[in-house]
Amino acid sequence: MLARPLGKLDLPVAMIDGIHLRDRVILLALGVDAQGNKHVLGLREGSTKATRVVSSLLADLAERGLAAERMQLWVIEGGKALRKAIVQTFGATALIQRCQEHKHRNVLEHLPEDMHAVVKRALMDAWSASDAEPAGRQAPRGSPPACARA
Repeated sequence: MLARPLGKLDLPVAMIDGIHLRDRVILLALGVDAQGNKHVLGLREGSTKATRVVSSLLADLAERGLAAERMQLWVIEGGKALRKAIVQTFGATALIQRCQEHKHRNVLEHLPEDMHAVVKRALMDAWSASDAEPAGRQAPRGSPPACARA
């Protein structure tokens, strides 16, 4: 399954994340088709911060036919190595969005516990806003609206 050709799949969205299994991290690439079906595209042992591992996974996806010329939204956890490898492999057609769940976790871990509920609600309100202006008013001070992050 992890060696199958990908050229016939129409995948407007790709997601990459590291999954912790005991003392190991597995890098997982998922594709999402227009009907919302998820397709496991590839796996590697290693972190999203490891350039060699990320580049190896993305090169494998490209070699198996994941279209570099088709515009795709890549949802990632925010690692610089991952962002760089996506741009190097898939070029200007790769749109990159930081995963809101990862951003949410990162913001909360820098705050005192008594602020978590208020900031969590403000983030959820901002991210569910229909456009940037109301999102900016809802976002906690110093945090850009969801649509302004890439």
